[in-house]
Amino acid sequence: MSTTKGIFVWVAMMIPPFAFYVLLERLLTNIPFLDDYDSVLAYLLRCKKESGLNHFVEIVTSQHAEYRLMFENAIFGVRSALLGHANIDALSILV
Repeated sequence: MSTTKGIFVWVAMMIPPFAFYVLLERLLTNIPFLDDYDSVLAYLLRCKKESGLNHFVEIVTSQHAEYRLMFENAIFGVRSALLGHANIDALSILV
């Protein structure tokens, strides 16, 4: 396969995901949807109230509706610490 044809194929394959995320970013609202209130906002409130390594490990590894959302909690904890507010758009983009 020639280099030009290979580049064309890769560009053609990347158009649908790129278009999806562009449309998703334009249409998202920063409002929690359904169970996001419990999983995200309750986690952020617990992080603000409690301190110490023991409490942090307990909060990050806590269970929510049969799942341990450690990756999601870590992302929202870092974003909240850096930005100073909850940004729900990241949850929609990651999931």
